[in-house]
Amino acid sequence: MLILSRRIGEQIRIDEHTVLTVLKVRGQQVQLGFEAPAAVSIIREELIASGRRSVEDERQVAASY
Repeated sequence: MLILSRRIGEQIRIDEHTVLTVLKVRGQQVQLGFEAPAAVSIIREELIASGRRSVEDERQVAASY
């Protein structure tokens, strides 16, 4: 596992098309922004484990931001 420290506004580039940006830090909660092609699924782990939402539902939620 690679562990990186970032400050608000700093980015991590995953590949040439995917970028992670630290948007906000409040206590132990971090808000992240992802820029990736529409074909890339970005799904929170707890949603996969619980099966509460389908991949398509998560894409719709992500698209609303």
